[in-house]
Amino acid sequence: MTATKGLQVETGPPVRREGRILRFISRAIATGATLFWLFVLSASVFVEEAGGTSIEGWFLLGLIMAAAAGSVVMYLRQGTGSVVVLIAGVALAVFAVVTAGRNQLLAVLVSGFPFIVAGLLGLIADRGEASAGRHLA
Repeated sequence: MTATKGLQVETGPPVRREGRILRFISRAIATGATLFWLFVLSASVFVEEAGGTSIEGWFLLGLIMAAAAGSVVMYLRQGTGSVVVLIAGVALAVFAVVTAGRNQLLAVLVSGFPFIVAGLLGLIADRGEASAGRHLA
């Protein structure tokens, strides 16, 4: 019994394993943080009083939607999505500092920090792939 090997086609330099792992981790963090915030925002719709949503709530919704859009774009264009997620994360961190009462550090760690980490890891993975001569989505 002989084993036959299929044809292997090289399309470019191989993507380093570290780049794939960083890309996966950055996307997982961004997706997880987005799902968390979408759950929190959707749950707050049922808890809100009949008076409506405040200006802060609408601003937070806009920032979360920007982060969600960046998370989706990360699957299509890693670099562009990472920049959007990073900017949204910084904006969420600033928003948390401005609006939080006493627990500003906790507010920043919950709101902006996951998106900042995901954006930075995504940019590192994207730069590593670009320097290797291969750019994957």
